[in-house]
Amino acid sequence: MSASNIISSVELAYWFIGKSATDNLTLSHSRLQNLLFLSQLHYALENKTLLTPALFVRSASGFYEAGIKTLFHQGHILGNKVDIPSDINTFLEEIWRKYSSLDADALTRHVTALSCWKNLSESAGKNFVNILDIVAQNPPSSPAASSSRAKIRLSQHGPVEVSPWQPRKLRSSSSKKDN
Repeated sequence: MSASNIISSVELAYWFIGKSATDNLTLSHSRLQNLLFLSQLHYALENKTLLTPALFVRSASGFYEAGIKTLFHQGHILGNKVDIPSDINTFLEEIWRKYSSLDADALTRHVTALSCWKNLSESAGKNFVNILDIVAQNPPSSPAASSSRAKIRLSQHGPVEVSPWQPRKLRSSSSKKDN
């Protein structure tokens, strides 16, 4: 993404707020924050770069972007229309399709089930999340290494680890007769 196309977390928040209004869905603060985090995570997994400059903080209900949290609680996020580049808009539409059917509680359960959330809960005092570190810990495999290393793929419920298929050996017909 060129410097002129960089979008902010506020613009992403406005996009999700506008989309929820269009679809007549309620968008709570925690739901918005988790959608922002999942967008950033999916984008980084696919593109090895950040969707938007943002720093997320781990909380009991998932992750939040501090600037958006402040604006939301002060009532400054009203859902203004934003002009998002078409490729990012397409990406956000896909995120919306995957997660808009989840209510706030289900989305929180989904995010808090992710290994990146669990790993941070195990490290004392570490609350800030570097999305690129998460991606670096789960790099996609090269085709040459695909037989020995699991891959991270995006599913309807978020990133999942997929291991190569290992067919089991079948006994030959002659060895069955010998038994």
